[in-house]
Amino acid sequence: MSLIIMSREEFYTEVKKRFGENPKDWTFECPWCKFRQSMNSILTNIKRNGLHLSQRYGEITKENISQLQPKVDQECLSAQCNYVAYGLISGSLEVDGHRYLNLAVIQNSTTVTDEGKS
Repeated sequence: MSLIIMSREEFYTEVKKRFGENPKDWTFECPWCKFRQSMNSILTNIKRNGLHLSQRYGEITKENISQLQPKVDQECLSAQCNYVAYGLISGSLEVDGHRYLNLAVIQNSTTVTDEGKS
């Protein structure tokens, strides 16, 4: 598989074309732990439980999510994993000079639950 090189703007243009205009609906599946998440699933979990537990960020709450700014389309927010990469495009990818390998699979799905599993 060849290396894909693009700018951040090109990256987001491509993922919008593939998965829709609303980034909150983009569902990232971690290639390590298989946790599935979208921004909407994280927000639903916070609404139901008051927080979302993440190994990377600890407790993500309504109050601190804007400070933490998790990149839901690029990193695993599960309590067991801290995988980070550009997960929306499979293959080897370089965005603005940063190279990411062994990338995740993306689905645009409305079946993701608050636990991140469908």
